[in-house]
Amino acid sequence: MYNMNWIILIDFGLLVLVWTVQLVVYPGFRYYTPSDLQKWHGKYTSNITIIVLPLMLSQLLLHGIQAISKFHMLSSFALFLVICTWFITFWKAVPLHQQITESRDEDTQLIAQKLVSINWYRTLIWTAIFIINFF
Repeated sequence: MYNMNWIILIDFGLLVLVWTVQLVVYPGFRYYTPSDLQKWHGKYTSNITIIVLPLMLSQLLLHGIQAISKFHMLSSFALFLVICTWFITFWKAVPLHQQITESRDEDTQLIAQKLVSINWYRTLIWTAIFIINFF
């Protein structure tokens, strides 16, 4: 049931995804007019959730299994980092996404910039998770 290759694969998927979002998708938000960003953003969030949520759920499950079945300080630390990504995602990033969708036009770009800043934490954490498990 438990296989380290699955963890590395899932971690790598999230690594590639988060760096793409951080360097390509979120910076691209500034090129939309506020009303165009609001129109696109709802579609973007529903589509990206189809990709991100299964990866995040798989990562949480596999890291939880790893921490229980092969207890080691690094596996426990990796699980802690996974939980941190969940906290940042659902208590920081998701509310910012909701604010973009619901914002007045003049607020949209400011909120998008906050999202870029918050996402750096997830980017660095998912990078660390991958490095811990790959090496």
